[in-house]
Amino acid sequence: MEREKIKELESQLPQRFKVVHTLTRESNENVFGNKIRKGRASRDLIEEVVNNPASVAMFVCGPDHTIHQRKAAKEKGETLKPSFMGDVLPYLGELGVPKHNIKNESYG
Repeated sequence: MEREKIKELESQLPQRFKVVHTLTRESNENVFGNKIRKGRASRDLIEEVVNNPASVAMFVCGPDHTIHQRKAAKEKGETLKPSFMGDVLPYLGELGVPKHNIKNESYG
């Protein structure tokens, strides 16, 4: 969805449509606020933003481990650091967001 369409939905549906970006590598403190948060999406942030987890649709996009990374780590007997998607998707389940209401796109 294009940025303009997202902004339009936010203005048309302020009680039903929220977008919050989280940035882990941004060092300019002036960019952060209600819509842009520093660090990874956390369980606390999701609880703050989501009023009724059982009735929301969540769209989550971010990095995850590739099949090749998982295979290489397994072969070396190593454990991969948690990925964004590996952290966030379980939080949503713990908070009661139904699986069929979660849409995700990962890259890695």
